[in-house]
Amino acid sequence: MGRLKAAAWVSGDPFHTEVRRQVALYFQREGTDSKGGARVWRKATLLLAWLAASWATFVLTTTGPAATMLLAASAGLAMAGIGFNIQHDGSHRSLSRRRWMNRVAAASLDLLGGSSYIWHWKHNVLHHSSPNVSGVDEDIDLGGLGRLSPLQEWRPLYRYQHVYLWFAYGFLPFKWHWYDDFAAFLRGRVGAQNIPRSRGAVVGLLVGTSVFVTWALLLPLLFQPAGRVLLFYVTCCCVLGFTLSSVFQMAHCVREAFDPPVNDAQRPPWAAHQVASTVNFAGANRLLGWYVGGLNFQIEHHLFPGVSHVHYPKLAPLVASVCRKYGVRYTSRTTLWQAIQAHHRWLRHLGQPESAALSYVDRADLAPCGTDRRRPHLPVTGRMRGDRNTP
Repeated sequence: MGRLKAAAWVSGDPFHTEVRRQVALYFQREGTDSKGGARVWRKATLLLAWLAASWATFVLTTTGPAATMLLAASAGLAMAGIGFNIQHDGSHRSLSRRRWMNRVAAASLDLLGGSSYIWHWKHNVLHHSSPNVSGVDEDIDLGGLGRLSPLQEWRPLYRYQHVYLWFAYGFLPFKWHWYDDFAAFLRGRVGAQNIPRSRGAVVGLLVGTSVFVTWALLLPLLFQPAGRVLLFYVTCCCVLGFTLSSVFQMAHCVREAFDPPVNDAQRPPWAAHQVASTVNFAGANRLLGWYVGGLNFQIEHHLFPGVSHVHYPKLAPLVASVCRKYGVRYTSRTTLWQAIQAHHRWLRHLGQPESAALSYVDRADLAPCGTDRRRPHLPVTGRMRGDRNTP
């Protein structure tokens, strides 16, 4: 594991003990497996077919620029769906009880142009051990492009980050396709965390990159002009990057998830921090929940990453109930639009000079832990009025 200082959290937390007990009782009472089962495999088949159909239609037919971009957008959404549902669940071993199935699913990231090995360290180890901990969680470090935490240095450019970052999110896949994973291997670390550079990991990176370049660029060039292939690739990546980034930011990069901000020297109880640094959104939106693989229930995912996302809607009320009992803040926004607004306000606030950032107060209407009117079994703690005067 290397020198992972972020694992040194306060232990002996009664809240964590109780929430685990309640979830275990739920599965015992329901007599159901905590993994995904047939529902997840049906979804995986559909998502892979979606990507294959979008790609094959582009490669094998003659399309103009507009149709090319539409097919590319379709492929980008399919790739994001594969990441949310297949790769993500596989990497957390929540897809199946068979280890090889989870490993195959996790390796789908290599086919999408990333490294499942680097992802394991960056996401499973660093992000999940210390979400939103400045100096540890690489997911909140934009490398100078923007400011996501009050503990990060302020720069004048960030005054406009609430505008330009929404566009920049779309270009992040180019960075991890051609730079991030290779740089991590060469440095032998992800952020400040040393990682082992095994021969198998290097081979996996090279083979995965070769397969991605072959299906994404080389094969299309046999059937389509270079300009059209480039347009398809760029559009696809922009849609992919915007979709992946937005889902993450709405769950982690909002005011409540940094209240208070935590650095590497501070150690609250692990489970309470997982809840406090994460925000659920749009729990009643079944279509969204299906597409994002339950990542709109990030609180439940962070507490139980080894449980399939198909169970999160029913686990949410149990978790919220334990949170109320132990005084742990549980925040959930009712709609997707509210979540987008919350992230936008946070970006706009952090773009102000640093002296103003630490006195930030979100004037959104955050009610006590309650119930979603449309689906009464879902907890809601963050209904927003959309105050236009909010900084």
